[in-house]
Amino acid sequence: MLGEDHPDTLFTRNNLAHWKATSGDAAGAVQAYTDLLADRTRVLGEDHPSILLTRNNLAHWKTKQLSPTPRTFIPSSRLGTGKKALAITLMLFIGIGVICLVSK
Repeated sequence: MLGEDHPDTLFTRNNLAHWKATSGDAAGAVQAYTDLLADRTRVLGEDHPSILLTRNNLAHWKTKQLSPTPRTFIPSSRLGTGKKALAITLMLFIGIGVICLVSK
């Protein structure tokens, strides 16, 4: 029987965190990846490739947790020029900032 520190067990926990995130539970995934990162670092060492993968996944899902709404980009050709383009650009940036603040 494999123990909780066995590399295969850690790999399985990574998969569980992935499926938690994919099913829409970004907060649960962030917690699972945070716990996994601590255990993988302790067991495998700071320089193991799995540590980089876990850090990447954790950063990705932390970002998704802060801004779950997909961002829509408008091609500059549709914005036009002048004051209208500036106003639309400012509204987009302000909207993205508000989404990030509300999500926290």
